[in-house]
Amino acid sequence: MSRLKDWNDQESWRTFFDTYWKLIYNVAIKTGLTDAEAQAAMKKAVEIDALADLELQTAEQINQQLQTAAPGSAAILEAQTSAWLVRANAYTQSAMAELVRVRSIELANNGAQIKFSAAHASSLHNAGSLLLQGAH
Repeated sequence: MSRLKDWNDQESWRTFFDTYWKLIYNVAIKTGLTDAEAQAAMKKAVEIDALADLELQTAEQINQQLQTAAPGSAAILEAQTSAWLVRANAYTQSAMAELVRVRSIELANNGAQIKFSAAHASSLHNAGSLLLQGAH
């Protein structure tokens, strides 16, 4: 994952995609999304994670620049505020990506439970019909 911080590292992105795309895609499909919607959800989850990592990296660079600035100067106060805002946005993006993943898993589980309940209801209906036919 640390290699994904470099947007230009195509090999790392390809490896990540090849490793995780099926998992993300299958969770999206199990929630009832179409193929196109599942692909879009997968792409969005990867983009949000990458953006959050990039923002955290930017915040770290700003904090490193702060170490060379004079204490109490306008430059240091502005940089500290910028770093705080970038970091807060990154944490929000990370939380959003995690929320999307958790919600997708919940929806997939709910869908599976509904399918199981429907199959069970169908079995009960068939068994009841056979019982009623046998009674006549």
